This record gives sequence, structure tokens and C-alpha cells, in this order.
Amino acid sequence: MECNGSCTRLTANGNGEVKCIVLAYSFSEAKRGLMPYASSIVRSYPFISAFGAQVNVHRLNDLTRLPFVKAVAAHTTVTALSDGYVFPPQGYVPRYIPHKAKSGRGINVAVIDTGVKPHLDFTMPQNRLVRFEDFISGASMPYDDNGHGTAVSGILLGNGLVSHGVYCGAAPKAGLISLKAMNKKGEGSAFHILEAMQWIFDNREKYAIKVACMSFGTEPLEENDPLVLGAEALWRSGVVVVASAGNSGPKTDTVTSPGICPEIITVGAAGFREKEAYVPDFSSRGREDDVIKPELIAPGVDINCCSNADHYMILSGTSMAAPVVAGYCADILSVHPEYTPDKVKEILIENAVKVSAPPLSAGYGLARLPDDYA
Repeated sequence: MECNGSCTRLTANGNGEVKCIVLAYSFSEAKRGLMPYASSIVRSYPFISAFGAQVNVHRLNDLTRLPFVKAVAAHTTVTALSDGYVFPPQGYVPRYIPHKAKSGRGINVAVIDTGVKPHLDFTMPQNRLVRFEDFISGASMPYDDNGHGTAVSGILLGNGLVSHGVYCGAAPKAGLISLKAMNKKGEGSAFHILEAMQWIFDNREKYAIKVACMSFGTEPLEENDPLVLGAEALWRSGVVVVASAGNSGPKTDTVTSPGICPEIITVGAAGFREKEAYVPDFSSRGREDDVIKPELIAPGVDINCCSNADHYMILSGTSMAAPVVAGYCADILSVHPEYTPDKVKEILIENAVKVSAPPLSAGYGLARLPDDYA
């Protein structure tokens, strides 16, 4: 597709319409000036000065020439980063418990995912499901028609009630903000993901959101990636953003977006043989440059997590690793709520356990929470 200015991976549909995200130098100026050039403005994202739009392919060049338009980026689709579900047999206990239960008390964590089933591990003896927002169908009551979001939430902050404490999350006293931005297939549009990010940005103080967990990914754009810009904006606003590295290993340069964002914490998966950590082939690897990605690895192979049936299931993927680290962030902040995202990241990197794997796959090592934050 011919296009002046910065147009990245744009594809027109059968009607000659392009779904895109318009990044602006000036949000207010773009809000006034875009309408004559766009068939429709689908969403607005003032936190990154951007708009989700549908544009006729013949108006694209005119759009990119506008003085307030910085770039036009593709509308991408993200996917949940886990494999198929396996339900454990009755009485199954994993040989390795990936982490000791900590606290997270007083910290609310936003999880952008497929929603959440009000599992007993979140709602008893106290209901810690603080807020549910549905960007797919607008439902008011919490639900999860896929199961991925419930699994991620359980790894992060489930209290293990149903398993009598065996399958306990990393921050079992933290509060959950569940933002449904992916559908029953575990897929989500960039429009909905950015809408959820905008919601976190707008409501971070009202709901005391200190951590955001993003267990999804898509192929990064070469420049002006809206998901990267969104994650960066949340980080700079004081929210610790933790993202999955992706499940596209073992090749290098396979970390997905938004995990490729330099500022945030990106997590690859770890498996265990006789309690020795290794990086499974599926975990995405970084690239040879000055930015280490992923920074950390965490348990992501055969992890027991909450299911939609008020029981548990076994999943693998970097989707399982990211909420472990997000829980650790909540644990740190429950002791020191004044810490900045950079400080939290520094603590986790300093306390990571070195593993016998290249930095491109394991970063600084296996995530470990110091006893000071228990």
C-alpha cells in the first residue's frame, strides 16, 4: 500500500477501508481535524494522543500529510499466550510449587485479559474482585468465556482456598481489577486493548491501581507501536506494567508487543528439572541490542491455575509467568507503596537467581522475591 509519512503494516478490507491507529502530535488538534479524512473515529486514546479510526485507502496519503499526524499504525490483533488446558487428576500435587504465598495487601492489580470467573479463590472469605469492565460486549457482571483471564488472575492473586492453600497465587491478598479486552477465542483487537489501557490510566488513582498484568502479545511494529506507547505511558504514570515475552521461541528477536517496550518488565517462562530452572523452547527470546528482553523468567510450565469450574487446570506459557512477577510487584508495593515502577524493577532484577541460559532467553535470571517483602 502506497503511503507517505509513517504507515506501518496497513491492510485494506474488501471495501477499501483500513482500520488503523492515528498517532497525533496534538490530541486536541487531531480531534478537530481528523473527521474529514476518516470514515469513522472508532475510539480515542488521549493518554497516548491517538485515535482508532477507519480510513478509506484513497484518503490515506492525505491523512499522513496533515501537520498534526505523527504516524498511522496498523490495527493489530493480540492473542493470549498459553497453550491448551489440561485438567489435573484428582489428588494431583505438582512436584514443584513455583512460589511461596506472600501478601499484596492493599494493592490493586489490573489484569487485561479475557475476563474473570468469580472463582472462590478470589471471592472467599473476602471478595477481592474490586472491579470488572467489559470492553467486548459491555456486560456488567464478571465472566470469562475463555478461561485464560481466570487462570492468569489465579496465578497472580488466588488464595488457594479451594485447594486448601496448595495452589496459592503470588499475592493472595491483593485486589483484582479485571478488564475484559479479549474474546472467547483468546483474541483481542488493538482498539479494545488500548481502551483498557486508557481505562487504567484514567482510573489508576480512583482504584489505587499500582500494577498492570498483560499476558498477551502480537508481532511488534517496527516503530510507533501503539501498544508499546500505551504500556510506556502507564509506566510513566506510576503503574508497574508486567507483560509476557511471547511463545514464539526458540528463535531470537521473537518478543511480542507490548513486551518489547524497554521500560516495562517483560517475563519469559521457566520450567524445572529437579528444581533447576531452564528456559523452554516456546519462550520468546530477545535480540542482540542494548535492551535486555525479557528481563526475568518465572514458572511457566505445567502451572496449576484457577479454572472456570471453581477448580484448577494446568497451563503452560509465558502467560503463566507474567502474573507470578506481577504478584511479586504487588508484594513489594504492599510493603513500600511509595516505590516507583523503576524501583520495583530494580529490586526484582537485583534479586533474580542466575540460571544457566543465555541472557537473550533468561534475562537477568529467575524472578525471586526477597524475604523482606513477605
